[in-house]
Amino acid sequence: MQNPKFQYLLKQNQESYLFLLNGKKLLFRHAGQFSAPLAEDVLTYHATFYQGEILITCLRENGSLTLFRQNNGGFMEISLAEGGRLSSVSALYGKMEGDVFHLFYTVSAQNGIDQLYYWQKRTDAWQKPILLDRLLPMGSVPFFAHTLGASHLILYYRTAKNILCAREVLLSPFTLGSLKTILTAPGPFGDLSVFSETDCIHALCLVRGLFSNQLHYCCKNNDNTCPTKIVREESGMEHCLLFPENGRVSLYWKNQSRAFRLSSLDGGMTFQPAESCFSLPASTIKIPYLKENGQTGEVFADSRTGDLLLPLQAPVMMTRPVEPATVSFAPKADISLQIQSEMDSLKKLLQERSDEVSRLNAMHYAQIHRLENELKQAKAELQRLQTREQTPCTAVESTPAAPVETEPTLEAAEPSE
Repeated sequence: MQNPKFQYLLKQNQESYLFLLNGKKLLFRHAGQFSAPLAEDVLTYHATFYQGEILITCLRENGSLTLFRQNNGGFMEISLAEGGRLSSVSALYGKMEGDVFHLFYTVSAQNGIDQLYYWQKRTDAWQKPILLDRLLPMGSVPFFAHTLGASHLILYYRTAKNILCAREVLLSPFTLGSLKTILTAPGPFGDLSVFSETDCIHALCLVRGLFSNQLHYCCKNNDNTCPTKIVREESGMEHCLLFPENGRVSLYWKNQSRAFRLSSLDGGMTFQPAESCFSLPASTIKIPYLKENGQTGEVFADSRTGDLLLPLQAPVMMTRPVEPATVSFAPKADISLQIQSEMDSLKKLLQERSDEVSRLNAMHYAQIHRLENELKQAKAELQRLQTREQTPCTAVESTPAAPVETEPTLEAAEPSE
């Protein structure tokens, strides 16, 4: 899954910016050099483009919301919301449109189900937040946002039923589209990559199993949805990546220290045999990537790979077929570091499985508690009805009549002969 501490932006003039949240210090690397921290109390952030410049939305430690806007080579700090306005926020996505600022963010809940909110600031006043939906976080990334136009985007997230869904949003005026199912996974999401064209959405999901992992692929367009297909199954897969490549759909994934690829020439209907492409360090990570577009201002934040042990280096691009001889990697780390990295990956996998089980248990316990309450109420109602039926009707009491005394009757004796 993407590492949200990193974000790589490429401007239209080919200037690149690599942002890094080191602890709570937000840094960026440009022209081979790292800047001084923009802020030292950042919990989470999101960087995007606005009018040819970079715009960074930051949630500070005191719950305040800050905007850093690129200006004359530097960044100007703008206060959006005072401290205490936001709490328990796990991720956010900010977008500026004229004098209106749009914010999508998720709030973590104790039962493992995050809440997705929309918040709008018009001129100097914040509107009331709107609860859009409830979702299951996908690792450290609760949701994805894909910009289709200046006021048009798609939100991708996993519902509480482990279903990957898409929802279109119009910002002006704010209009929320219906929820559309993309794919259903039989197990925990290990990674996800989504690419959308004008009338088609491609989705690639790495599903973790007990003994092996699977790559699930599907394509959804306006007319129909091709059935979800398992295109690859093997142990050790991680970091799946999906994007168009020279007129074909390419699926990449990493296994051990190699990158592999599946290609489709018919829009994802069939795939050619898998091929090994090039080597990757054991400490490879996946980070968000955003490229500026002259028409829409930005394109979908897909992913690229970089070396976790050398986070200050530019990430490796996987946008074109690359031959092993033409790829320049940083020197590999010591073997002990690689072993430690693999152990950390296994620990992370076990923690993800544990978190997934905890979320499901919390959902089941909540459902059982609700059913028990309903059963208790039904029993109480049944007892009340039975008691009402068994209660006898009240009889009218009457005073018993006194016995009537009668005088003895003298019978005449028969005459004797």
